[in-house]
Amino acid sequence: MSNKTRVCVVGAGAAGMASAFSLAQHADKYNVHVFDAANVCGGVATSEAVSFGDSSVTINDGVQGAAPSYKNVL
Repeated sequence: MSNKTRVCVVGAGAAGMASAFSLAQHADKYNVHVFDAANVCGGVATSEAVSFGDSSVTINDGVQGAAPSYKNVL
């Protein structure tokens, strides 16, 4: 039997993913599982590729912030 604490994070939005990431940094202590109703992570904070003819750009939709995971954050 493992001595790790089992953690269930409900919601794969920004807060849920931040929590799961932080706990996963201590894999010796926590066994982390993330559950969400959607089939992708990010909740309302996502980046989307948009095509215009022969070119495309990536835009951030939903929640905006200074997270380096957003492709267009400067």
